[in-house]
Amino acid sequence: MDYEEKYQDYVKLLRMTYAEAVEYLLSKYGPAKENYFKEEGYEKFLAGINKTLTKAKGVSRIKEGL
Repeated sequence: MDYEEKYQDYVKLLRMTYAEAVEYLLSKYGPAKENYFKEEGYEKFLAGINKTLTKAKGVSRIKEGL
């Protein structure tokens, strides 16, 4: 995909409603394969122990443009 195609794809997303964008991205990339945040870290965040959420290691889809 060249620069112009990527740009047009982003413009297309910006014109969609949230629900349309979610549906489009799910059809394009599929659902998440793993949780982005660790369950233990999320529980500590909710309990006020941690000030930020702990991201799970190795969970990234940057190479896919996400």
